[in-house]
Amino acid sequence: MSQSVFWIGSKAYRMATAMIMGKKETFPTRYPEADQKPASEPEVIMMPGEPGPAGKDGTDGVDGEHGKDGQNATDAQVAQAAANYIAANESKFCGQPGKDGKDGKNGRDGIDGINGTNGREIQFQKTATYLQWRYVGDTSWTNLVALADITGPAGKDGKDGTNGTNGTNGKDGQNGTGMTLLGQVTIGQTATVAISLGLREVTVALTGAVVGERYACFVRSYKLNGGATVQGRPSGYAIVDCVCNTAGQITVTLNAPLLSIGSSYALVCDIMKVA
Repeated sequence: MSQSVFWIGSKAYRMATAMIMGKKETFPTRYPEADQKPASEPEVIMMPGEPGPAGKDGTDGVDGEHGKDGQNATDAQVAQAAANYIAANESKFCGQPGKDGKDGKNGRDGIDGINGTNGREIQFQKTATYLQWRYVGDTSWTNLVALADITGPAGKDGKDGTNGTNGTNGKDGQNGTGMTLLGQVTIGQTATVAISLGLREVTVALTGAVVGERYACFVRSYKLNGGATVQGRPSGYAIVDCVCNTAGQITVTLNAPLLSIGSSYALVCDIMKVA
């Protein structure tokens, strides 16, 4: 805004003041020569004038520096943001469960497989320490189980039975044919495999046995499973026949009970030659 300089009391001063105040007034002349500067009063006042023309625009400011790059979000932040978004928009992702489908039809039965090859027959035997097995036709035996692992402790001896009453004397028998003692043999077996009950043939050497002669066999005593010697014939054993098929040998046929693996018997018999 421009400014004008007036001497106080001049005509111009009075007119400017009236304009500022918005009044139309007649100001008295303060000095005889109102429009001239008095010699004795150098009072000066600055009065506002009319606005001047607009100034030129200022120069543009310098651009500021670029900001630093932001840091990448961590995996945890990304996962959390995704979880928040899905939770907020669950209805957009998850529809209502569909109805259960119908059960499928049963499949057809499979075709019968080819028959397998028949298994090979096996054999068993018992040694002094093991039960063994092998395939029929093989030469070597394989240990199956140690006898010590399947043999229990010996049982306690049973109580002696009471003596029976004496029987009545039998009738005198008819005169028999003559018999002479040929010798004494031991007939026995040890089961390396289970032997079913029934007839057995046991052949033993006996000097003087002749093919075609008649012989009889009588049990004098026995041992079962290596136990003590007992006089007489054991229960369940019976002599059926006694023949000589080979010179110097006697074959005795007897009926015997079941022998389990490892069981044994030994019968001491008198072989009599029948006249």
